[in-house]
Amino acid sequence: MSRPEDCELKSLHDAVEWKDLDSLESLLKDGSDPNTADKKGRTALNFICSLTKLMKIDLKMIQLLIQFGADDYFE
Repeated sequence: MSRPEDCELKSLHDAVEWKDLDSLESLLKDGSDPNTADKKGRTALNFICSLTKLMKIDLKMIQLLIQFGADDYFE
């Protein structure tokens, strides 16, 4: 699934959902908090880890989130 070009990613969760590694990195470098939770209480890292099938891009996003201080603790 590809996102429309005019769709601006405004949160880490958006970048993770669209599997957009470049946007994820840009948001993190611009100061987005990797531990911000969505309405369901999930961080971007929690969201990725809840997927049933991880792809190579997911593993790269996990690594990037942890590099920028994502808390890997999940209840």
